[in-house]
Amino acid sequence: SEKQPFCSSAHKHTQLGPVKFQLEEKVNRMYLCGCKLSTNAPFCDAFTCQQILKGEKFEPREDTLYL
Repeated sequence: SEKQPFCSSAHKHTQLGPVKFQLEEKVNRMYLCGCKLSTNAPFCDAFTCQQILKGEKFEPREDTLYL
């Protein structure tokens, strides 16, 4: 999306799609995933991005849906 983390519909012809979520309580800050590889979507897990930025090999987990 050109409007990360908000949807711009640029994903229409890909396997990616928007993720609808609802917060149960008010928060002051949250981190939404921008790399689409978080194991805690739609929130950033930080671990995945750190692996990629360090040049470490990222192995997707089979039991995780990456959005």
